Amino acid sequence: MAEKDIQFLTPEEAIHRVFADLVETTNDWFDVAFFARVYGFLTMGKARPGTFKKKGADGTKLGIWYQGPGMARESFIDKRDFGSCAAPLITKLKDRPDDIAKIYEWVMWVKAIPGKGRNGRPGILVETEMEKFQCTQCAHCCQDLSDAYSTTVDIEDINRWK
Repeated sequence: MAEKDIQFLTPEEAIHRVFADLVETTNDWFDVAFFARVYGFLTMGKARPGTFKKKGADGTKLGIWYQGPGMARESFIDKRDFGSCAAPLITKLKDRPDDIAKIYEWVMWVKAIPGKGRNGRPGILVETEMEKFQCTQCAHCCQDLSDAYSTTVDIEDINRWK
């Protein structure tokens, strides 16, 4: 069996990937429920997916109902505001590698554990599962997707992968 492909991520890289994924894909109930789980965990509050209809307004908004520690009532956070809610949490998370690894596992569906990089810097180690992938092409873009976005792959392929 092939050796596991492990990638080291700094806390900043891991957090950025998690929140980019969570905030980018809030189009349905499942995504909103997932954001509620992560947001509630990180803030040590209670969050649940829900809807809100303002009196006299057309349509219902999808988002989360949130009650933080010490708050008497829940408040509604529209899904369009998830990015601004997540941004302040990023700086607070840097020194919590256990929590970063746990959230990374939830969101990315891969195994992640706290660890250190080659230079001794703390972060998380992610099992990418690339050892299971059998490329039928050059394998260049799969191993370095940042390069795929900038030089190697057509935009049609990138859209198909998303």
